[in-house]
Amino acid sequence: MRRLQFVSILAGLTIVLSGPALFAQGPGDGPGFFHRFDRGDHFAGQAKGPYTATWSEQSVQPLTNGTTITHTSTTKIARDTSGRIYEEVHRTMATRENNTPHEVVSYHVHDPVAQTETSWSSETKTATVFHRPGSAAADARRGARMQPAGDAEQPATGSRPQPDVQREDLGAKTIAGVAAQGTRTTHVIPAERQGNDAPITSTREVWRSAEGVILASTETDPRFGTSTRTATAFQAGEPSAALFQAPQGYALQPATRPEHGPAVQ
Repeated sequence: MRRLQFVSILAGLTIVLSGPALFAQGPGDGPGFFHRFDRGDHFAGQAKGPYTATWSEQSVQPLTNGTTITHTSTTKIARDTSGRIYEEVHRTMATRENNTPHEVVSYHVHDPVAQTETSWSSETKTATVFHRPGSAAADARRGARMQPAGDAEQPATGSRPQPDVQREDLGAKTIAGVAAQGTRTTHVIPAERQGNDAPITSTREVWRSAEGVILASTETDPRFGTSTRTATAFQAGEPSAALFQAPQGYALQPATRPEHGPAVQ
């Protein structure tokens, strides 16, 4: 029973943590300023052509007693000419039975043509297929949410101190054999803006290819730590069509995700 509970919980996490289109957050959501940045946009949202790439990711969270918590993962993204996005994430997790670390692989496919989101994992033999209603309006809203945080200045509201956003051109360098242009955005939350007695400074450094793919990024926030992502492999061109389908042997479980509220199976 405990094993079944774990698998059920993990399946839910797979859908929440893996789907590019399900990661969108509005202003103020999630921890820290730059965590508003949508995961799908980070990897593939602004890409102009098909490609396959792999990133190494690490997040380091400092605790008040000096301890740090480090999480590492590997993410593979593929995008085809029709806009379908495949995501494969490798993480190390511990089971509830004996806390033994083992690798869990989660998969997600965003298909704007079929209007579906499909998720599965290495822990089960079931793939959940979400059918998205009202695609035109929903896609327009999601596209607006997927703009990188800080790319547009927010209008002042009342007399509350507004965040100070500064941008810096970092020039060019090569990452995974691809030329990339870098920018650094510094975001300062004035004192008393969020109950803070002193300014809080967060930075985000991003390196993009000419096609719009983010090849590397570093996000630093004193409240939440540092997250880094670096591409270790990149290949332009059409990915294999087999990536965008659940493997043979997986049972397809249809579900409908309303624009608001939980999925209906």
